[in-house]
Amino acid sequence: MIHILSDAVQRDLFTHGDQFSVDTGAVSILALMCVHISDPVFLVEPILLSLQRLKDHILSAVTSDGLIGNLYSTGLGVQALSVIGHIVPEGSWNCSLSLKRLLDDPSALANPQAASQVTPSLEGRTYLDVGRMDCRRDFSNLTLLEPSEPTPTEVEMPLITVSYNITDGVGGTFSYAIPISVPKGSSLLSVMEKARESRPLNFSFQLKTSLWGAYVTSIRGLRSSSKNRTYWQLLSGDRALEQGIEDYKPSDGEKIIIILSHY
Repeated sequence: MIHILSDAVQRDLFTHGDQFSVDTGAVSILALMCVHISDPVFLVEPILLSLQRLKDHILSAVTSDGLIGNLYSTGLGVQALSVIGHIVPEGSWNCSLSLKRLLDDPSALANPQAASQVTPSLEGRTYLDVGRMDCRRDFSNLTLLEPSEPTPTEVEMPLITVSYNITDGVGGTFSYAIPISVPKGSSLLSVMEKARESRPLNFSFQLKTSLWGAYVTSIRGLRSSSKNRTYWQLLSGDRALEQGIEDYKPSDGEKIIIILSHY
């Protein structure tokens, strides 16, 4: 397994589209370090070469405001760089800045999967600490707030209009657009459901649930395919969305595109 992983690292196979996948690289660092810690002399050369190469890729993805790749890969990136701190050049990465960036954006903890990747670093730990923890000795130090009574009246939110577009960017078999009006603060999923309700033949879709929330697997019967390395990409104009369809909330006048793409 180490040979397979090391070969993939040296051949730069950890990419999503034309960009290095920080998530994949970070998890690989954690896996390699787990093996190295358990047996420091086992395949030491390929492990260290892989760690060096992955470290360089991840450091190249660090932005001036502390993100490592994007908001949702930063939690894993922090863990990875922390466990290989001995080979990270001094001054090449500011851990405190990355943690501050995560704490400044509530989206970093938007769902259980995102929170699970961020929380260890906030505690000064990584996934590699799990084997050394004794959960039986934990104690509860959380003060839970009493649930408040629901407000008797609901405030009606103003409507926004979103340009919703779906495109087969691989085979070119279809491209449709429709203006959709939804209450301000609605999710992208609400926009998709409203479009399907308005024109079901053109805007039908299927979803699959995951720890990151629901994601699109099919539009108009056209399915994404791991065999063909295709997926449904979410865009706002020409900018790729970092949040999923349940978490992202479009703004008035925004152009949302869901396009079948290669990775």
